[in-house]
Amino acid sequence: MPASSSIPSYWVDSFAGTSVGTTAVTTTLNAGNNYIVPGKARSIVALRPKAYILEPTADVALLASLNVISKDLGLGPYEVFCQSGDAGLGTTESFSMDESIWYPANWACGGGEQITFQGTAEIANAAGLWESLDILLSDTVNAPMPGFLSWWNTQLDLNLPVQAKVGGLVEGSGPTATSATAAVQAQDSGTYISGVPKYLKALYGALVETTPAADKPFAGYFQAYEPSLAINPQTFYAEPINGLLGTTTANNMTRITRYEGLLNLFVKAPAHIFGRFFLDQTVSTAGKFELGYLFQDQS
Repeated sequence: MPASSSIPSYWVDSFAGTSVGTTAVTTTLNAGNNYIVPGKARSIVALRPKAYILEPTADVALLASLNVISKDLGLGPYEVFCQSGDAGLGTTESFSMDESIWYPANWACGGGEQITFQGTAEIANAAGLWESLDILLSDTVNAPMPGFLSWWNTQLDLNLPVQAKVGGLVEGSGPTATSATAAVQAQDSGTYISGVPKYLKALYGALVETTPAADKPFAGYFQAYEPSLAINPQTFYAEPINGLLGTTTANNMTRITRYEGLLNLFVKAPAHIFGRFFLDQTVSTAGKFELGYLFQDQS
């Protein structure tokens, strides 16, 4: 039987992957071509960027983001993390990666609009990086988040688009080196949020090693610091990267730390949010970190 006309329809579209290269650079996906919103779409509900390393080698790390630009839709800033990755010490090893993340968007559309999707390799990678994208669409304006994302419906104002920023290359504030010493603060150069006051809806932390060492865990906590935050600073522990047992055959795994579904914090605009990281344990060589921010305008 056909679905009720009062129930929104949803479908997933994909956007062709593109090599983002080996240097820290931003590249337009789909070989430089824009995405054309399908004619039946009335809402871009959510995005799921994906990235992977083309030919992993020892000691490489994956840290990448997706940046979205559209004059047709009048989008505010929107940049989010792809999943991260971290190779171990050996040359005979597996390369583990976390599941990619669906990020809410909630952008009204009429069909036919053009969107530029850009992939950014936040750190140079000799093996090369590939990035692609899934797009969740609906035939209903301001469609609620469906099943697997439905918990966002109590957190978002579905009458307003979602905005996002990453404290990385596009913003000019990262990636930032951690300290190599426990409990010593590392701070990026800050992420600017402009326009009307906002409500911060989620925080994301990315942490990767640049030179892994045997038996050295990489763990600690992030901070988002801005005096106008309703509760400042916001502090949350990073998903830890365990120490390695050997140097011949070794494997490691990183995860984007997700502090979402819990926040609804007022922040003035313009604001200048600083991302910070503190190690729990002293390590041999500093890594890299970035923070991501998901927010909406104050209604």
